[in-house]
Amino acid sequence: MSRSAKKLAVVFAASLLLLLNGCWWSSFLTGSKALKLAPDAGTPHRPIYHQGDWTIARASLHNHTIISDGKYRPEDLVELARRTGISVLAITDHREGGIKVDGLKIPVNGIEKIGYDEYFKRLLLLKRSAEANQDMILLIGAEVNPYIFNAGKYPNLVIMNQNYHFVVYRVSDPQVYKKMPVWKEVSFKPLTYPGLAPYQKWIDYMVEHGALVTAAHPASDESYQILNILIYGDAPVNNIRLQNLAAYASLRESFGPEISEAGGAWDSVLSEYLAGMRARPLWTVGDADYHGDEGSLANATTLFYMKEWSEAEVYRCLQEGRMVALAGPMFQNSYVAEFSASDQAAPENEIMFGREIKVSSPPVIRFRLDHEIPGVKTRLIRNGRVIKEFQGSSLEYTDREMLEGKTPAFYRIEVRGRDEPETKDTPFLYQRVNILFTNPVIVRFE
Repeated sequence: MSRSAKKLAVVFAASLLLLLNGCWWSSFLTGSKALKLAPDAGTPHRPIYHQGDWTIARASLHNHTIISDGKYRPEDLVELARRTGISVLAITDHREGGIKVDGLKIPVNGIEKIGYDEYFKRLLLLKRSAEANQDMILLIGAEVNPYIFNAGKYPNLVIMNQNYHFVVYRVSDPQVYKKMPVWKEVSFKPLTYPGLAPYQKWIDYMVEHGALVTAAHPASDESYQILNILIYGDAPVNNIRLQNLAAYASLRESFGPEISEAGGAWDSVLSEYLAGMRARPLWTVGDADYHGDEGSLANATTLFYMKEWSEAEVYRCLQEGRMVALAGPMFQNSYVAEFSASDQAAPENEIMFGREIKVSSPPVIRFRLDHEIPGVKTRLIRNGRVIKEFQGSSLEYTDREMLEGKTPAFYRIEVRGRDEPETKDTPFLYQRVNILFTNPVIVRFE
């Protein structure tokens, strides 16, 4: 193939590879002109709740700015978070700053375009400013696709695994990112699927350097084709089975039966932990995955149950499972006031998700929101099976069946409201679904 033909192929391939971030390619190729914030209007949701010794922070995770394919400057995103009633904001731009195909490179928008040093320098200044106001914690991270490859023979290219994305938290050393074991170049030569090994290698590297890694949108299955080049984006459901992940995003997209509902992939992973096949449980969070053009910073919300107001405590919550994931207008001004398991008349603590306890008699499971929400159903899930469904947003249930087998169990809660009607402003189901997931309580018999 002549070099001019290769260049033409690279142009097409690069344009399409930009879609590996699930966003319109032109935002990467040319960059976005920052949108101006509209005048502030309306009353925001409450950014922080207080109950006993708990500070419950309303968070928006996994968000993008004009540094990659977002529509707002980082500084404006912080202001928008305040207007939305968000007290913990995560900016996690895409890492890709160029597409190299067989030695020819086309620059695109992403952290690597401006450089990791500049990226963290800019956001750390913004972080200090936000923290000076003592009303917001700004998390700085990155969204990474560790590995993609071509499986097709030229000229029919098939670019695989465009949706295999992860979000990195708690690492701000540019050198760690520069040395990541990630794809640097795509070849016209077709390769075979290597399984999950490249992703596990990358996760292990990041964790060894102090990172907390979450799996992003594991139900996303967007694929694109232009001319003879296919960008294939199967849903990376198996991503959540990787070891050393801190959490995965059940919301905004991955709330269906394949992953997050009873018996799905999440329950399978939690069962592996009970069986001693995993070193730690897998938690869930809500990811807004906000770019400025779909929904809001509250597309999906995470509530962090904090014992002190600090960034380090947010990360402890992420490690220990002290989070609730929610989406939809029915739950935006509510929080979980109790989720406990105990064989005593009263639990030692009303907030116990992420905890492991021992019991000697049938456990009593209690759950309630801070206020009753009409028209919802609350499901109690044990080891991947719905064992009780209640009308309303509270329950109390004594699980005598567990005592018979004396096998360990994880309990978690799903609260589901009605889906909102579709409008021109809310065309996607994830923008209209009303749902809440708790992280589990793990119970073992003495």
